[in-house]
Amino acid sequence: MTLDIIGQTQDVLASIDRLLGEVGSDKTKILTAQIFLPDMADFAAMNTVWERWVVPGHAPARATVEAKLANPSYRIEILSSPRSRGPPCRAPSSSRSPS
Repeated sequence: MTLDIIGQTQDVLASIDRLLGEVGSDKTKILTAQIFLPDMADFAAMNTVWERWVVPGHAPARATVEAKLANPSYRIEILSSPRSRGPPCRAPSSSRSPS
């Protein structure tokens, strides 16, 4: 892979979009994302691409860490966890009566 951090970030995010689409989901359903960069000097460029990609009001909780990646040509890896299909999460109602 010879793309710079911008190109690799765009490719990874496009792969996430494709994979989510294959299971009938989309990026608004992502709950968390862990981003791994071998060089934190790439953070600002990666973040610019990320900010253009996320849907306003639906940005997942995110952690970005510096880590040595298995393939030295990789500039980024992203692990994302989407919400499972099913009913929306709801806070439990209180079974106590108001006093």
